Amino acid sequence: MVKTLPFQDIQVPSPGFGAMGLSHGLGSNFSLEEAEPVLSKAIELGCTFWDTAVLYQAGVNEGLVGDFIRKHNVRDKVFSKYHAPLYQIPGS
Repeated sequence: MVKTLPFQDIQVPSPGFGAMGLSHGLGSNFSLEEAEPVLSKAIELGCTFWDTAVLYQAGVNEGLVGDFIRKHNVRDKVFSKYHAPLYQIPGS
């Protein structure tokens, strides 16, 4: 069951989805094809507040989330949050 928490003038879904496992926490990087069923299921279950960070594999999971959002045109359904880097990633 998903509940919403008020934030300013919008309702933010809770619980959120931690995207670290797409590229870091599970030991390997998912391809977009592997990540799609996970992200689709999160939306289906109403879990649409997604937490990501550029530190996870140098932005790989942010790329996956962005690619998924663009491909499935769900920008209006997903709340995205990311952590700003604590240091400069080489090449970024």
